[in-house]
Amino acid sequence: MLAERLFGHQYAVEMLLPEGQRSTAWVKRLPDVVKALNNEVTRLTGKKPSVAVKEKAVASKPSTPYSRPVGVDEKNCHLLSM
Repeated sequence: MLAERLFGHQYAVEMLLPEGQRSTAWVKRLPDVVKALNNEVTRLTGKKPSVAVKEKAVASKPSTPYSRPVGVDEKNCHLLSM
């Protein structure tokens, strides 16, 4: 997400520059983008990162849904030890 926000803008700026020149606009944009990301609620925790880092523990949801049982009693679990 950070790279998308920074470099999407950079590539657009570079398209307007003469060939071979690079933009460093992302350096100036970095603090504003980080501040914005830290103040947006995340799906994983349901909290803003700027709030979550101040807590001792933060509960989170699974990052991806699973559609099968996960654990020691799985079939073919011997394949995992190879």
